[in-house]
Amino acid sequence: MPLPKIATPTYELELPSTGESINYRPFLVKEEKLLVLALETEDTKQITTAIKNVLKNCVLTKGIKVDQLPTFDIEFFFDAVP
Repeated sequence: MPLPKIATPTYELELPSTGESINYRPFLVKEEKLLVLALETEDTKQITTAIKNVLKNCVLTKGIKVDQLPTFDIEFFFDAVP
């Protein structure tokens, strides 16, 4: 029998660059740990990769290409996450 899925709340956010609405969930503890570990390395490439991976996991709207989002959209996203 598979483990039960834990329900997480979903939120809606409007991207400043396009005005497009996206649905997302808050990042989980394992994703927060990934961000902290990347920050401790002080390597810009690893930090960027960790941020993009967390965004890919958290954005629920199909068709959003995290790799192509402008930096200010990513910053806006992290400011809006509860």
